[in-house]
Amino acid sequence: GMLGLALRPYLDRQAHHDDALVLHTLVLQRSRKLGPLHREFEEHALTDLAWTYWRLGEYERAEDYARQAVEACRQAYERARALLTLGNVAMRRRQDAQAEQYLKQALDLTRIGTDTWGEAHVLGILALVLDRTGRPEDARRHLDLALALHRKVGNPAGEATTLNHLGVVLRHQ
Repeated sequence: GMLGLALRPYLDRQAHHDDALVLHTLVLQRSRKLGPLHREFEEHALTDLAWTYWRLGEYERAEDYARQAVEACRQAYERARALLTLGNVAMRRRQDAQAEQYLKQALDLTRIGTDTWGEAHVLGILALVLDRTGRPEDARRHLDLALALHRKVGNPAGEATTLNHLGVVLRHQ
């Protein structure tokens, strides 16, 4: 379980998605076998599988695991992550109203859980939906906040992504 958590960022950033699937599936099976005391690892594994399948473009499976995660997860952080995945899938399918709903729920959870890093990330994705649905001013406001939060937590990669999104929104204006 701890190994899965430790390797999560590395596997995702390096795009070792097949390795990630093997690892997270193993963690899920083991944690379910070991029972309620290992429930936290089950939650992580579900959100990790959802996220990895989303990265691989396997939206049905991503959605399936993300829904299981939303049901199972007690931690605000993991539930936010599952809802973010559902929002991403809905966005890819051009179901913008649905995406907005999921992302707003995820945003609330990041704020409840004081997860500044997560909040900044969700704000950036939500901004893209708002822009796509003809609300560039709202999108811009979300991105300004995301930028400030990325700077606050010292996340230059997030800052760069947000500036990119800002460029897109400003072009639309």
